[in-house]
Amino acid sequence: MTQEKEVMDDYDSASNYHEVPGYVPVELILQHSQNGTYSIVRVEFPLTTKVSILKQDMEKRLKIPPERQEWFYKGVVMQPYDTMLHRRVKVDDKIVVKEITATGH
Repeated sequence: MTQEKEVMDDYDSASNYHEVPGYVPVELILQHSQNGTYSIVRVEFPLTTKVSILKQDMEKRLKIPPERQEWFYKGVVMQPYDTMLHRRVKVDDKIVVKEITATGH
């Protein structure tokens, strides 16, 4: 079993997280790779939706495909299986999305 799978299993066994309804309003700070500028978008994310799904949902709004989005919360990369609930994201917290170029910068 890989370490990633073990972590996902730990999340799945977390105390009734599937039953927690609701959304959390956050500031999404988009760091553009081309010119080094930032955009700030206020969004509400479902507490129990995985980051991999949120990236797909945000693709149209950010105009960046999911594979070129790298999400950070409190300086730590958010994994595809993370949720807002697991990371304990609070109201008005900031999530940074870095745009990754084709060369990885």
